[in-house]
Amino acid sequence: MLWLLSRASQTTTLKIQIAIGKERGVDLLAGVEAIISHLIVKEFKIPAAHAPAVLPLPLSPSVSPRSAAEEIGYTFLPCVLAGLSTAPQYVTRRQGTLDSGCIVASDVDSVILPRDACGGDGALAFSRTARKNKPLIITVQENETVLDDTPDKFNIEALNVQNYWEAIGVIAAHKAGINPNALRKQGLDHLKSHRRLYSARSSGPRPYASSATQDKVYVHQLV
Repeated sequence: MLWLLSRASQTTTLKIQIAIGKERGVDLLAGVEAIISHLIVKEFKIPAAHAPAVLPLPLSPSVSPRSAAEEIGYTFLPCVLAGLSTAPQYVTRRQGTLDSGCIVASDVDSVILPRDACGGDGALAFSRTARKNKPLIITVQENETVLDDTPDKFNIEALNVQNYWEAIGVIAAHKAGINPNALRKQGLDHLKSHRRLYSARSSGPRPYASSATQDKVYVHQLV
């Protein structure tokens, strides 16, 4: 495991912290840290985590609740150390047969990500996988980023929800084998006997396990 600690000028750090604390800007320092961490993982195949080492700011009553945990942390080292202590180890194909305890892409049943951040390698890989039952990709409208990588630009079939409350409900329904749209009033247009559970042009989730006598369902996005 590798722990990356970064430092920047106090003036630059101060501006970034104020903007992030009020959710009015992009954490440029964290972006650089993330790039370095990803390169380390890619090159050395070991878990890596990053944290800034900055002087604390005076606590502000206007801090966003979602940034409160970071606001009271100085170097963020406790969460980094705690995370690395339980971080999974990376296994490459060159190491031979995977053990039964390994987590691979086929074990992933659903993916949640911001609606405008669907251009990453992970999202693209899951959306284009050749496996029969592709993971359900859920995009969250409320979690806005500075990107503009929406699912339609990458031909990604995704189920859009407004917030993470809805995302949790969709995950629960998906795990139980229930079409999430069936839980909403007028969530289903109509039923028609067909082999497939969803139409080819549907913007809803991927097919669940079905038989030849199951129904074809036309669905709306959760908007």
